[in-house]
Amino acid sequence: MSQSTIPAPVSVYQWNPVETLRLNLIPNGQFTCSGVLNDLTRPCGWSLAQETESIDTLLNTMSESSPQDAIQFLDALAKSTLCHSHKYQKGPKVTEWARVLHHFSFIQAGPTIAELSNSSTQKVAPPSILPLIPGSNTSPGCLTSHIQTSRGEKSDPAMQFNNTQFKKQLYKLKEEVKLHTRLIFIFKSSYKEATNTAYY
Repeated sequence: MSQSTIPAPVSVYQWNPVETLRLNLIPNGQFTCSGVLNDLTRPCGWSLAQETESIDTLLNTMSESSPQDAIQFLDALAKSTLCHSHKYQKGPKVTEWARVLHHFSFIQAGPTIAELSNSSTQKVAPPSILPLIPGSNTSPGCLTSHIQTSRGEKSDPAMQFNNTQFKKQLYKLKEEVKLHTRLIFIFKSSYKEATNTAYY
């Protein structure tokens, strides 16, 4: 009996770190320094020909991860894409890239909390409002019967949907807290490195 072959898993992440992070890739396939000059507007432009191969390897690894998971590689990417004169810009560069990837992840994840709030406001009406309106034809007996019937029914699918979306947003907020905690650590480490280098 022939054995069935299991197809290799296909990566669900389709994104280009070079374009997303706006790395400086010149037509000959080499990278230039990601740092900026003293005026903070013009790119450095220093050729990184010797580092291009290692940068390509790192970018391939990042592209196979989700944008959120790729944040862990940003420190190494900054070290590889900054020339010797601009190594001190590593902290701000990692922070900038992390924000880009975090925003990119949010776009891919779905609707924002504000959108979910508006959606739930439109779909779900408080059950206690109608009987309190003056002149309403709803009698207390009808209201009691409605409440008893509602308790025996299954939850509204719209409510289940909103609950699922709420959990997703809560997860994303927790991930955001983790991200900023990681950025604070990276920024402190970069500042310490720059301070120690200044004394030599």
